[in-house]
Amino acid sequence: MGISDFFTSVEFYVIATVVAAAVLGLCVKPQSKGPVRQHLLAGRLRNGEHKSPGLELMCREDGSVELLRTGVDDLTDAGAVSLAVSVSGFNITIKERVTLAECGEARNEALFVLDFLAPEYYHIRYESDDTSLFCAFTLHVRPGIKTRKELGH
Repeated sequence: MGISDFFTSVEFYVIATVVAAAVLGLCVKPQSKGPVRQHLLAGRLRNGEHKSPGLELMCREDGSVELLRTGVDDLTDAGAVSLAVSVSGFNITIKERVTLAECGEARNEALFVLDFLAPEYYHIRYESDDTSLFCAFTLHVRPGIKTRKELGH
């Protein structure tokens, strides 16, 4: 069997198919996400117009993202709203924690600034165990983008 016979044999085509599948598998393999980064944020409480529970997001010119949590019931300036933000690659999980106080002036919004995101597309899941509300969405971090997402059960 000569060299030209090998290139027309069944064995050659089997080997070529296996090599092609291995190369294709390496090309589509997802990159590792790296370590999960944790950020703890305290909200700046304010009193805005009455809105349903939701998130208003605005990408600022400096690359940071303002996140306004609206519709927080029974909140006063003696209470607190905080976020635990976990970033794993382009996936973000945000867990909200609300601490209520019976004294103080009424508040219904909390403002946060996320200054640790790159100009990329992120898949975000927002969870509030205290109120049993959540939402999931994609956000493209690019200056000028504004969006509102409703929280649901």
